[in-house]
Amino acid sequence: VKKEDKEDYIKALEATRQHDDLSIFRRFMTEMMVKQLESDIAEFKQSVGDDESVEDTVDKRKKKVSTKERILERLHMDNTLTAGTLATEFGLSLAAINQQIATLKREGKLVRIGPPKGGYWEIL
Repeated sequence: VKKEDKEDYIKALEATRQHDDLSIFRRFMTEMMVKQLESDIAEFKQSVGDDESVEDTVDKRKKKVSTKERILERLHMDNTLTAGTLATEFGLSLAAINQQIATLKREGKLVRIGPPKGGYWEIL
């Protein structure tokens, strides 16, 4: 934690203790890590003569990755997600997500284990 963030660090610790909720401190530390990584990336890019912003790089990465690949990546992180959750996260319709899931099943890359409620996805 950098010197200029020390006050926020202490506030996060106090709030965590006061509310007995570790997620407050975790969220603070995650934000600090993201901030530091963005700074490091920007510094690196400047050192190699690439002035493209981090946001532009992330946007390009999202455009290059197909919806099917994004679904598989997300299900790899949490195999209990629903199609509705994926639709919301990706900003797509439920029908579009269901169509991509059907394609992944047909291609033998994804299978549903168990019932719609309480089941999980298995990536093959």
